[in-house]
Amino acid sequence: MRDFFYPQTVAEVKSKINGLIRVSKYRGQYSLWVGGFEQSGPVYVAKVWKKALEKVSGTPKTALILGLGGGTLVGLLTQNWPNTKITGVEIDPVMIALGKKYFGLGEYKNLKIIRADARKYRPTRPFDLVLADAYLGNKKVSRENLKKLGKVVLSNSLRGTKNAVELV
Repeated sequence: MRDFFYPQTVAEVKSKINGLIRVSKYRGQYSLWVGGFEQSGPVYVAKVWKKALEKVSGTPKTALILGLGGGTLVGLLTQNWPNTKITGVEIDPVMIALGKKYFGLGEYKNLKIIRADARKYRPTRPFDLVLADAYLGNKKVSRENLKKLGKVVLSNSLRGTKNAVELV
């Protein structure tokens, strides 16, 4: 009940890849934080991506998420397009475990999780929709490499700005 009034830290886990990962709960909803940024949850991530997904016309049959995190994008994609087959790429096994425990990642029947470095991942076929949301600190994924992966590509490379997600 205390989480209704102010955020409560429910878990802090050290990861070899991401360092300290914190899961907090506020008003019954979980958020996942790394390096001072929300990586999954309703405060920043869901709002930004929900607006970005409005740019997508039609119904994608396949979607690729580079940087799965806790899985906020999986939930948004499934709400918008329940039959879309989603592949999520995440390098950090700790992040995947937290996503399953707090964000229901293991419950999506339309999701295939691949543990790999999103910067190096090369799919065997293009996707209808590619969502680049890998937390890379100050590094960025090449726009040209992203364009090769799918028909419509949205990239979250402008953290902390008003237009955080851009169409590539």
